[in-house]
Amino acid sequence: MRIGAVAASVLTVLSLSACQAGRSAQTSQDYVAVDGRSANLPEDASFDDPYLALRNAFVEDLGSSHAAVVTVVNNTDAPDVLLSVAIGGQPTTLSSGPLNFGAGQSVTVGTGGQATAVAEGVDAAPGDWTTMTVTFQEAGVAEIPVLVSPPVAS
Repeated sequence: MRIGAVAASVLTVLSLSACQAGRSAQTSQDYVAVDGRSANLPEDASFDDPYLALRNAFVEDLGSSHAAVVTVVNNTDAPDVLLSVAIGGQPTTLSSGPLNFGAGQSVTVGTGGQATAVAEGVDAAPGDWTTMTVTFQEAGVAEIPVLVSPPVAS
């Protein structure tokens, strides 16, 4: 009789311990190991549709100013122009002016990229969230909630 009770208890414990297994287990969920955020233009584009991919977007707190960091990949058959970037509603100075890029090309804004985009008067500190607004001539406007990081070591 005792063996049956012990066996039933073991089976109960084993069956309950498997509740988090399967497709929805935490270890089977996607995890992005960077602070940068991603967006597509248009937002509802599938991988088969033409779209602009905005990747690893974040804002770098430089002390007296803030810099936008983002890579744009043109997954369309047409060129586009990056017209402007704003951080927390504050316009940036885009060092290159409008930035042209062709179909299938990518451009990076930020240290080491094709341009820098720096704004004054942004009310955000490292660890805060703000909005990066990126405007393109053809694709339109993307508003991305982004994290503010401390200065990135170069």
